[in-house]
Amino acid sequence: MMMSHFEIRNFLSPILLSVMTGLPGVMAQDLTNSTANTAAILKELDQVTSKASDRIETRRSHALSQIQSAAGSGSSAVNLYVSALENTKYKETHQEFLDWMKKNQEILRNNSMQNAAQLQLRYLALALQQTDSRDAYAQVPQYEEYLTSLAGNHFLKNDDAEPTPTPKPDKKGLIGPVHYNPDAPIPESKALLRQSLSDSAVVEYFQIGDLLPKGDAFEPTSGSYEGILEKNIRVPLRKKSDQRLLSTWDVQIAQEAATATSSESKQQTDVFNQTRLPELLFKKAQDTAAIGQPNRAIAQIMQLIRSYPDNPSVKDWVQAARGLLEMKGAPLPGATPQITSTNAVTNPSTQSPITP
Repeated sequence: MMMSHFEIRNFLSPILLSVMTGLPGVMAQDLTNSTANTAAILKELDQVTSKASDRIETRRSHALSQIQSAAGSGSSAVNLYVSALENTKYKETHQEFLDWMKKNQEILRNNSMQNAAQLQLRYLALALQQTDSRDAYAQVPQYEEYLTSLAGNHFLKNDDAEPTPTPKPDKKGLIGPVHYNPDAPIPESKALLRQSLSDSAVVEYFQIGDLLPKGDAFEPTSGSYEGILEKNIRVPLRKKSDQRLLSTWDVQIAQEAATATSSESKQQTDVFNQTRLPELLFKKAQDTAAIGQPNRAIAQIMQLIRSYPDNPSVKDWVQAARGLLEMKGAPLPGATPQITSTNAVTNPSTQSPITP
């Protein structure tokens, strides 16, 4: 038998009244009419926010402690890497994990792989330490130290598949065997360093992806020398007009020059001298102007124009120099700067030729 509207209303009224009066703070009192209630709510919200922040810091501290410990040695780093894989990618397929371990034993023991695992953990630790109270600017020295280690472990060279140069015949005309460079990174180690931290098995294992720095001001891969140098070091230095910005270009130039020279390839050395070096010097000049040294920047650009008159970018350099002169309010000559050709590329610090 159907109930009338009057009967339904009488039936529901006590139920609704019971539910509504049971909700904390609802219908029992008008929150907007009491200053005390507003203050109490704000205090409760502050407590919720504080507890949430505490939970985040606890997660960060727990993961950071284990990551830093494992980063202490190559073998420990690989052990954490393997454990993370076992508990993420192979969590539901233990036999596949055992097969993978058996297949990759030699790779996991390789010095290059252990170095890569260690470097990735060091970089991950730096990422986790970046917070609102400790920003990227405060970490610049640590990132510079990390890049020194990255370069020192041969990860900037493209020699993973190339043998060392063939030895020259000795006095008896005998030539020894050709060996592969034992320090050269293996493809697997390079692949690990090219991996984004957000895709790392260790990050997934500790569930800390939300704690990593976000945005374009952080390089996500631990093996990108130029990316880390630009995003993690130069960007914060530019924001502060920090003089250390200029020395980062000297470091990069020296590093790339050493890499080109160690290749023992005339072609690579020529490419660096004629193309890459002037590109880096121009970028340094731009940053020189950006931190408030336009006169010095103009001198650097004019040196480029005179040293590389046939460079495809010479028009851009001329335009940049004119722009800086206009900003200074100096009269501009109608003719282009006098330029002379040179076959010898000079070192930006010593002005001495860079040769293979």
